[in-house]
Amino acid sequence: MTSLLLSLVAGFILAERIASPLKALSHVVARVGNFQLEPTPLPKSGINEVRVLSESVERMRTGLESFSHYVPVELVRDLVRSGGVAALGGERREISLMFCDLAGFTAYAEKNSPEAAVDTLTSYFESFGDAIEQSGGVIDKFLGDGIMALFNAPGIIPQPAAAACRAALTGTASFAKCPIQGNGGANFVARVGLHTGEVLVGNVGTPNRFTYTAIGDAVNLCSRLEGLNKAYGTNILVSSALRQQAGEEEFLWRRLDRVSVVGRVEPLDIDELMGFRNQATQESLQIAHTYSRALEAFLARRWQDAESLLQQLPDGDLPTQMLLNRIAVGQREGAAQVVRGFLEK
Repeated sequence: MTSLLLSLVAGFILAERIASPLKALSHVVARVGNFQLEPTPLPKSGINEVRVLSESVERMRTGLESFSHYVPVELVRDLVRSGGVAALGGERREISLMFCDLAGFTAYAEKNSPEAAVDTLTSYFESFGDAIEQSGGVIDKFLGDGIMALFNAPGIIPQPAAAACRAALTGTASFAKCPIQGNGGANFVARVGLHTGEVLVGNVGTPNRFTYTAIGDAVNLCSRLEGLNKAYGTNILVSSALRQQAGEEEFLWRRLDRVSVVGRVEPLDIDELMGFRNQATQESLQIAHTYSRALEAFLARRWQDAESLLQQLPDGDLPTQMLLNRIAVGQREGAAQVVRGFLEK
């Protein structure tokens, strides 16, 4: 009888030594299954099988955490929760896009060490990466010293156009304050293009290796908008489609120009995102209002009206000077190129 009782007690103790850590492990596995990857203390056990299982769970957690740094976290989370395997393909969706480029970086990299160049890129990527994430967007990829970001993919977010504008303004302001500015005599400028349109979002590549991205004309157009900043001396250019969706209440806009786009029949109206409206100065408000009226007069070929309005604006504004030059051509020759140039591929 005593032997039986001792056997039962020993069995109970052994069962508890197995069940208790397994119960704790089940909670950790459930957290990982929900893509909650914060480090969690794992149960200790003298039983080899339980110890091996604990170590395997921790390796799985750290592996997923590492994987989430290479692809959008929302995408990995959905994949883990679905229990499925990623496959080629995608869906049509209207999203807002951001392309950002670091002006002056190529020349800086040629004259400085690779370590200094990496430090500069890190500051730039962190400034815009934090702003993009806080606004609900995701970085799709890094393109040298450029960034491509998506708003409304892979996860759905409210008001993606406004979110993209907030990210652009916040990232620009944050990077302007970085200690890296002025280092080695360099002052970097981040140029941003924003656009809203329908694209195909999903997995693109080969059956063995692919990436999540957005494909479509809207992507190409957004990239061209970013590059057009150089011609106008601006920091953030957007399409009229994105401005319309982002609205007038939160942001200060300047209707900048009308341009032709290769492959499109209709010209494209482009706007400058000047800042948050509640932070606007009287000068920026005047520029936004008066320049927009001048552009309207110019497009209607009312040269004198347009010139009179532009002469009210402060000196040093490159778009104003460019438009005055085009007006001078119109007055001298009786005609001017109303639709400016092309957004080349």
